[in-house]
Amino acid sequence: MHGKHAALAVLLGVSAFVMVASRSLFVEGEATGGTVPGLHPTTEMPLAALVGDEPSQVQRVWVRTPAAPDAGHSAQAARTAPATPRRRTASARIPRGYVYWKTVRAKVTAYDPSRRSCGKFADGKTSIGQNAWVADGVASDPRAIPYGTYVVIPGVGVKEVDDTGKAMRNSWRRHRRYHIDLRMTYPWQANRWGVKYLDIKLYRKTR
Repeated sequence: MHGKHAALAVLLGVSAFVMVASRSLFVEGEATGGTVPGLHPTTEMPLAALVGDEPSQVQRVWVRTPAAPDAGHSAQAARTAPATPRRRTASARIPRGYVYWKTVRAKVTAYDPSRRSCGKFADGKTSIGQNAWVADGVASDPRAIPYGTYVVIPGVGVKEVDDTGKAMRNSWRRHRRYHIDLRMTYPWQANRWGVKYLDIKLYRKTR
C-alpha cells in the first residue's frame, strides 16, 4: 500500500509540475506575441517527458511536428500569382475615332482660369464653351492645332485642345511656332511648370 501511495504521490507531483510548466509556457508565449522564442509558432510544440522515477528528474523537451500541409501550396500560389497589370500608356486613353497625326516641337507653358492668368477673359469657360476649371485641356492657336485635337505631352499625358490665347496665336501666325498652354487648377502650379520645349504627339479625328 505504501508503494502505491508513493507512486500516486509521484504521479500527482508530476501532474502538478506539468500544469505549472504549461502555465509558465503559456504566459511566456503571451509575452512574446503568442510564440516561444526560438520556436516556429506552427511547426513546434512543447512536451513534458518523465525521465527517471523522481519529480525532480522531470525535464522539458521540445519536439518538432510536421508543417501544415498547405504551407507549400501557399508559397507556390504566391510565386505563381499574376503580375500587377502595367499602367496604360497615354496613347491608350485617346478616344476612339482618333488617329495619330504628327509629332511637333512646341513651346509648352501653363496657365490657370483665374483673372491672374486670363484677365478679363476669366469667365470660367474655354473658347469652345467648356468648363475651364476642369484641368483636362490646353490652349493653342486653332489654325495650327484645331480644337478637338488630342495632344500627348511628355510627363503630363493626354489633353484636348479646347482653348486659345493671344500668345499662342502670335507664336503661330508671326513665327510659325507651335505654342501650347497647359491648363492648371492653381496659379502656383502654372508658375512651377514654367516654360518647356517638348515633342508633342497630335491625334485628330478620322474623317
